[in-house]
Amino acid sequence: MTRTMYDSVSVSSLPADATMVAGYADGLYANLTAMRARFPHATVVSIAVRYTTRAQVLDVETGDATPAQAVVWCRQTMADTPNSQLTVYCNTSTWPAVRAALAAAGESPPQYWVAQYDGVASIPGGAIAKQYRTTPGWDASIVADYWPGVDAAPTPAPPSPPPVPPEDIVTPEDIAAVAAAAATAVWNHTEPDPLSGGTARMGTVQAWRDQVAQNKTSELERQIAASTAAITALVNQLGAQHGTVDTAAVVAAVQAAIAAAVVHVDVNVTGPTAA
Repeated sequence: MTRTMYDSVSVSSLPADATMVAGYADGLYANLTAMRARFPHATVVSIAVRYTTRAQVLDVETGDATPAQAVVWCRQTMADTPNSQLTVYCNTSTWPAVRAALAAAGESPPQYWVAQYDGVASIPGGAIAKQYRTTPGWDASIVADYWPGVDAAPTPAPPSPPPVPPEDIVTPEDIAAVAAAAATAVWNHTEPDPLSGGTARMGTVQAWRDQVAQNKTSELERQIAASTAAITALVNQLGAQHGTVDTAAVVAAVQAAIAAAVVHVDVNVTGPTAA
């Protein structure tokens, strides 16, 4: 995304609807104050033509600052501002000399606003803006969406929330929650006490499960004992009736008795209640 910026030595000649303009902070055509007055809601970029003047941009071209003076402007005049937040304006033909001067002095590169009046609104690599059109009243530049030193730094996007695992995946947190629940006292029950005859105590979910299992086991044992008694009585009855008991008949009778005695154990256990 790019923007169009207008600059001129005559503030009144600029388009009234301009949202980004550049004005001179010093020199014969200093007009920065008038530029800000006419465009109070626009982004106003300040240009210095002398290397001793503080501004956002230094103009390096014939009659203004030189490539060597661009080094002094960055190193001394604007020493409190990182070079990455400063901009040098120059023609594309002068651009190599400016870069060479800064590199020879060990200065890190600033931003570059270059001029090439070819009517092509595109920014060359290594530049932040390009002045591509000139008219009798104003010049037009194509400018990057974010210009360091001119625009406020963009607000970083908030971090993305961690992904939510699908419902069918058991996480370590799930396991910990189940373990904590199993150890939490949630119901009352009475345990035999040889001294008091019965004491109400708190129980956990795990204790409740253990009691359910114990009740089922006890019911099964009772039914097995009942089945055993029924089988014994049947064998005794056969012996009394026939005297000599036929083994095959006993086996058949026992099998029938077991089949009749086996039931589905479904203990009706009342679930836990809040303590």
